[in-house]
Amino acid sequence: DRVLVYLADLQGPALDVVDVAERAGLLVRDLLVHFRDAEPPVSPATVRAALHDLRDGKQVEACGLDRSGEFMQGNSEVRLTCRGLVAAREVDPGCGLPRRALTLRTLRGKPMLDARFDTGTKEWDDDLNSTGTVLAAAFIVLVEKPTRDKPLVVEKCHPYIERLTMFGVRNRPGPKSDEVASEKAIRDAFDKLGKLLNLTRGFFDEDKRRDYYFLSGPLPEIRIEAGDRRHYGDWGSYSYPLWHIMREDVAADAGGRPTTRGSLGGIPDIMDHLFPPAADVGQVSRRSERGGRKAKVKKAKLLLPESKPSKPKLGEGAAGSSD
Repeated sequence: DRVLVYLADLQGPALDVVDVAERAGLLVRDLLVHFRDAEPPVSPATVRAALHDLRDGKQVEACGLDRSGEFMQGNSEVRLTCRGLVAAREVDPGCGLPRRALTLRTLRGKPMLDARFDTGTKEWDDDLNSTGTVLAAAFIVLVEKPTRDKPLVVEKCHPYIERLTMFGVRNRPGPKSDEVASEKAIRDAFDKLGKLLNLTRGFFDEDKRRDYYFLSGPLPEIRIEAGDRRHYGDWGSYSYPLWHIMREDVAADAGGRPTTRGSLGGIPDIMDHLFPPAADVGQVSRRSERGGRKAKVKKAKLLLPESKPSKPKLGEGAAGSSD
């Protein structure tokens, strides 16, 4: 019961959500060390035996590189199942409660990554949405999930910011250098996100002038409110191209439009989802509006639904895909 409740407290909040995007496991060795140092202490053999029983009851499962289910290797990992979370709440009803939610809203006719924070507090939203660097910094944290052992270092974030800007994160007013955003702007963005994302600032022991950021608590549940029918409407699908954008080399064509390759380029019509054509959402020029009936007919044809992407988990797909 102690092992089950402990896992539920750690992993339950990420599991008890509509769009499950985090399925990372816990290193079994860390679990053994935790209970060895607990009060009262529990021996590693006893913890492993408990994991075997929980595995047999399908309340936990082996994951990571070692999927044997023996939990004996240094790289063995374990993660909670929904059945395990329900069982843990029978022991402790308050464990693994759903976490708070953060909503990102996209806008009609705008790039999919040019989203807006919606926290429910106007003053907070105004502050977070004042510069695109804050949104880019949030994407970096949500994708990288920095830890104290593998933190985010500000001076290494410039390539991420540049790629995200190329793919639609608006470069709103704010301090800049020769690059997209200065180190001060990136650091200020991380500081603004501290309370929202449980992001903490630390300093290297060997040089107190150098700082880094890591997650000191769980991330909130991320919800996507798609304002355009071509945008993906769930975090699992939304984060799939986002992950590849941050990790792949990005080039631009002669017109300055980013080009895709590799895994990102394998998603059908990905550029139309990232950059919905203006005419496709009814944004026509004044000249077209003066054209009267002909302009309306043309717009109606362009609004016909097209094929949905196949690479992300698109059961829910792009917003409005069921129309």
